[in-house]
Amino acid sequence: MARKIAIIICILMTGMLICIYPGVRETLQETFKGRAVEKQTADADTANAHSTDTRAADEQTGDTRAADAHTLDTYTPDEPATDTLGDRFPDFQNYSPVTVIPENISPGSAAGQVLNSIMPGDEFDKIKLDASGKSLSSDDLSWFGDAAAADFSTGIVYLPCKIVGAEAEGGGMSPKQSKAVWGSLLAGLTPVSGAEKIWYREDPMTEDLAGAMEEGHLFEALLQKADGTVAFSVMVSGLPFLMIDQTDGEDIVDQEDHSGQIAVFPLQTFDVSKIHAGTGDEKAAAGSDAEQADAGAEKTDTSAVETDKENTEKADAGIEKAASGAAGGLESILENIADIMETIERTGTGSAASGTTLSCPCSFHVRGNFAASMDKKPWKVSLKNKNGEQLKESILGMRKDDDWILNPMYSDMSRVREKTAYQLWEKTSAVTETYVPSSRLQYVELLFNGSYHGIYGLTEPLDGKQVGLSDGDLLYKIRQWPWEFDYLSLYSQREGEMEVENGRGGAAVRMTYPREWTEAADWRPMETFQQFCFKTRDLSTLEEAGIGYDRDSVIQLSLFCSLIQAPDNTWKNSILIAKKVTDETDQNGDSATAGLRYVLYRDTWDLNYTFGDHSVKPVEMRQTEFSLDRVASFDTGYDCTYDYSTFRAADSSVKQRTLELWTLWREKGITPEYLCGLADTALEELRASGALSREMQRWPQDQDPADAVD
Repeated sequence: MARKIAIIICILMTGMLICIYPGVRETLQETFKGRAVEKQTADADTANAHSTDTRAADEQTGDTRAADAHTLDTYTPDEPATDTLGDRFPDFQNYSPVTVIPENISPGSAAGQVLNSIMPGDEFDKIKLDASGKSLSSDDLSWFGDAAAADFSTGIVYLPCKIVGAEAEGGGMSPKQSKAVWGSLLAGLTPVSGAEKIWYREDPMTEDLAGAMEEGHLFEALLQKADGTVAFSVMVSGLPFLMIDQTDGEDIVDQEDHSGQIAVFPLQTFDVSKIHAGTGDEKAAAGSDAEQADAGAEKTDTSAVETDKENTEKADAGIEKAASGAAGGLESILENIADIMETIERTGTGSAASGTTLSCPCSFHVRGNFAASMDKKPWKVSLKNKNGEQLKESILGMRKDDDWILNPMYSDMSRVREKTAYQLWEKTSAVTETYVPSSRLQYVELLFNGSYHGIYGLTEPLDGKQVGLSDGDLLYKIRQWPWEFDYLSLYSQREGEMEVENGRGGAAVRMTYPREWTEAADWRPMETFQQFCFKTRDLSTLEEAGIGYDRDSVIQLSLFCSLIQAPDNTWKNSILIAKKVTDETDQNGDSATAGLRYVLYRDTWDLNYTFGDHSVKPVEMRQTEFSLDRVASFDTGYDCTYDYSTFRAADSSVKQRTLELWTLWREKGITPEYLCGLADTALEELRASGALSREMQRWPQDQDPADAVD
């Protein structure tokens, strides 16, 4: 509150000064314009209300960019701004840049300076032709104060951007709004390490940023340095980026840990509805910004976790900009004051939620069995602090942890199966009495060792933390069909070990909770469950061992597998959870779990062979084949989970409860239209972001992803 009062007082006092001394306004404007010409490499954090975030946990520092939508104040320039480089670079001696700057951009702002650095195509091509031939390096560019996401083999810099609010503008951005967003986005890309200035080739796609994003358009740029000129390109993406650089210099071997550095680049969100279209009508810049302040906590990036601090900052930013707009010709000066105050206030701690960047050491290794043999590798990444200790961070709004999975989705020609399936599981869990969470998956694009590696699904591990286990609980990950290798007799021989082998050097079943062998670790619940399902088929097998089962959880997994046609998850690629019984009572005060030691729950993972895809051996087919006949022949009464069929035969209540649960799902909106909508939304996210076209160039395939979705 004190901060807001101080800003209001500042505005009032400045306004009074202008009224008393008429020449002050003109003097301030001329001074500001002069400073804008001199300041070629403006601080992008000041221009766009970004801030530096100190991560105290591991004594690292990084810039925190606001998770909320960026907004731009309306500004009408008195005259076109120009910029010449004088004698600094002979190539630019007689050059004046293109100066068509939208009315809503101040020439002195960082975005204005970007737009003031657009060069006519013929002039650009001439200088590019005479360029020194230097290649772009990691020391050349900074993205809002951090390393830039760049493919150094091709000289392409990727800028993750999300544009929202276009619906409020009649279905899309105006050309001037597009150019304003483009300039604001590029303002975050600044030169470092002796670099002087970035120039951009004149390009009509600056007025159609959404189209440029979808088609993967390259904006050409020149980095003018003291020791020569570097030509590079900029591509705007609609997906977050991850960048992993190996630091140990060793050959990558499957399952072996390697050292590296990871950086996360979330989306920079721009709300078009908050940007004046630049028609010359000086309409209520203060009013629109005040509305943003009133909106306060409204978030434009649904993948991120909201915090009270972010909401307060957004409201403060709106108030400050509203006040700035009310001050007439002093918008830019007051905006700088407000931004400086925000920079001071926002310095603190943070993680890689939307609008911030995470950069830290990591270890990583190739994971998986068959998937590890593919060209596009699956990875497990573990975050570290500078001392090599575990570093738990939230990434893209998901859980706070040190372990993360990068799923290549390489066998899925559509790239939407697993995301759709995980979203469906979450929906079914939410409407089922027993809530059992699974993993969440967020699309990202990966740069590995400086080269573009395509679309990945950043996925939370399905472990004890994900499903909320505590001391005494157990989690088993089933990885092998029992008829491929008879491992039932091996459980009793694996006391003190965390896995039962499959006869090929891998694991048939792995205990993942607890994470290491303790007094609470026990193979008997898993052994008893498998014996009941495939040997005795008698409930007394479980009862005599003090084991009960959650009926809804068993039914949920089976209905889910039937709904998405997942025959590869009906035993293998499923999870068994054994929760230790506490003294629970029912409504009458009677013990609800009398005589039981554990209650069993079911869960699932590895959902690539779904919706008609199934496994085949040829590697050139990515070990995957789609069969519509196979889908049509799927028998929901037979092709169910193996434990469900056994429970249905042994427990007369299961059949009726299955009907009740299925009816409930349909009433709660789980319909064919809902499921197709999930797949279409996922495909559109990949297509509109431009990532899908880049993926197809990097990893060509015979089938169009849209056809695969259909």
